[in-house]
Amino acid sequence: MTRLIPPYICSDIKSNAERRMFQLFRDSNDLKNLTCLHSLGISRHISKRHGEIDFVLVYSGVILCLEIKGGRVMRKNGLWYFVDRFGQENRKSESPFAQASTGMYSLKNSIEERFGINNGYVFGYGVVFPDIVFDLESPEWERDLIFDLRNLSFPISKYITNLCSFWKNRTHTPLTGDTVPKSDIVNYLRGDFEPVTLLWNDVK
Repeated sequence: MTRLIPPYICSDIKSNAERRMFQLFRDSNDLKNLTCLHSLGISRHISKRHGEIDFVLVYSGVILCLEIKGGRVMRKNGLWYFVDRFGQENRKSESPFAQASTGMYSLKNSIEERFGINNGYVFGYGVVFPDIVFDLESPEWERDLIFDLRNLSFPISKYITNLCSFWKNRTHTPLTGDTVPKSDIVNYLRGDFEPVTLLWNDVK
């Protein structure tokens, strides 16, 4: 069963696409030992002052970063346009594939700094278009990275399993060293904590 952190999606999340994906992970019974982190902030992003990854999945020696793009998607004159259900348009020069990639490399750098390069994990990313059929071809992306409207006919585990296989096959450098326990990775990314009040702060 998938472990979601947090176990519910916050009410201030306006994206129906993210809510739908959260529910797919929550209701999946095929992804045993998967931990799913929703909306993970990246304080040291490789190209931004601060970044965010929509979903981070820690699963079977693979860490996946998913970028979710709901609504209509267009590209005009090299710019990407995203239109939500209210008709509001958001324009970006960066493609969702580049967003997912830079988020992944930023997270990879952070994890390698904490646990070393030989941490035993393969890193990868995917892009989710749950409201449209995205069947376009380009040298900018691989079909295996994409989840679109057609994938909703199958369990989410099918996409995640295929995405894991894709990135494992793309990792040409053999993994060395022992795999860091998944619990250590998850605790580093989003572990529980409670700062302790120093005793002398209670003294008036």
